[in-house]
Amino acid sequence: MADFAALTIPMDTVERITLHVTDRKKTLRQVKAETGADYLLNGTLYDLKTGAVNCWLKADGVVLKNAGYNVLGFAWDTGPDLTMENVKTSQKANFIACTTLIAGGKKLPKLTYDSGQGGKRGRSAIGLKQGRLALYCTRDGSAAARTPEGLRDDLAAAGWESAVMLDGGASSQCDFSGTVVRSSARKVQHWICVWVRHPAEQPDENSRKRARVLAAAAGEIGVKESPPGSNRVKYNDDYYGRPVSGAAYPWCMVFVWWVFARAGLPLPVKTASCGTLAGWAKAHGQWVTGDFRPGDIALMDFGGKVIRHVGIVEQVLPGGDLVTVEGNTSLSSDDNGGAVMRRGRPAGWVAGAYRPGYNQ
Repeated sequence: MADFAALTIPMDTVERITLHVTDRKKTLRQVKAETGADYLLNGTLYDLKTGAVNCWLKADGVVLKNAGYNVLGFAWDTGPDLTMENVKTSQKANFIACTTLIAGGKKLPKLTYDSGQGGKRGRSAIGLKQGRLALYCTRDGSAAARTPEGLRDDLAAAGWESAVMLDGGASSQCDFSGTVVRSSARKVQHWICVWVRHPAEQPDENSRKRARVLAAAAGEIGVKESPPGSNRVKYNDDYYGRPVSGAAYPWCMVFVWWVFARAGLPLPVKTASCGTLAGWAKAHGQWVTGDFRPGDIALMDFGGKVIRHVGIVEQVLPGGDLVTVEGNTSLSSDDNGGAVMRRGRPAGWVAGAYRPGYNQ
């Protein structure tokens, strides 16, 4: 048994992540045998007497704890789409929160936790590092025990770009593909379970490219222009090479350009115009008007004759409607709303789509 375990997993090899709730009825070994997960880690805080969860937690669409306050945690639907976001407003099927340590690549200078979490204890954490899922666990009472601030500093020094400290002390337990840290025989309330694709199951290169685009897009959900109505947003800054603002700089297409550049797959034409991309796609045999696929770039006319908006297709629903990730949208303004959001769009609102090479 180890005192310390930490690893990162390429996100494009993650098959799924679940929150396995046992209500304190199963040990780490039993959960490993039952689920067959490659990696297991204890979850967030809960009441040792009642088993009631103390911090925000949602598993398979069921909210187990609504803590009421705003806090950054990790949210996901299947696993590869895991991102740090405000869990209070998250629409994803799963989320977990506790003490946020690192956000946006920066250490939080002041950590929020109660006195029972202080001191040098066994620690567990989940985070993201350079497109990889990051997991960490140390044994209580060992030389690897840390204060919350010490844990934050260690993870930041290791290059973690976001991190949440989970439950610790005697609850700090993990099985990272056979490397086991167990602070006690405690049967914790719930576990983070991660399955990965093994070499024979790895996606092909096109699947990896598509996954990079979708992950880059989903990771921006929640970003807003500031001040509202200004078009002042980081995507425009990068596109134009300088800060810009005003009505001349709408940014739904610029957001798509930014996502593909971020994913290492620059678009074949640099443009802030939806119509220009549509024209290029039609001229080069990469324009489709049906059978849309995740990773396509949907150009929307909202049932009219003029293309006005664009989004990246994330999911195609059984009836053909789309779930997209879009820039410069909102619930009150479909095509000039000032935020990056996940939207549901009727197929009839889509004039067509640019189909990148990975979807051919």
